[in-house]
Amino acid sequence: MIERFINPGELRTSIVIKRKSSERDSDGYTVGDYKIIADIKCKWTNVHGSEVYTADQLGYSQPATLRLRYTSDITEDCVIFKRGEDIPYHIISIDNVGERFRWLEIKVTKKSLEGK
Repeated sequence: MIERFINPGELRTSIVIKRKSSERDSDGYTVGDYKIIADIKCKWTNVHGSEVYTADQLGYSQPATLRLRYTSDITEDCVIFKRGEDIPYHIISIDNVGERFRWLEIKVTKKSLEGK
């Protein structure tokens, strides 16, 4: 497999990656809040064509593909916030491109309002 290279200058979109934490407050109650894992830049590509139709059939909206430098901190339990937006994107899949630990390709989407 030939690794697809990316120009670092294409990493223009600021994102914040968060993971739900289950910490306890001073009274011992579980507090479910998001903890920031990373505040980085990525190449953000909105999908088009048949991929949009397929995502719509699965109840997702605004699917996108992100390309960023490799980090082991990101898991499918994380959510991604595009800078300036309040609604998170949910991770569908994470690919360690070419298993070379250089780049991650992440498929994300927002859930539809119908909550499918």
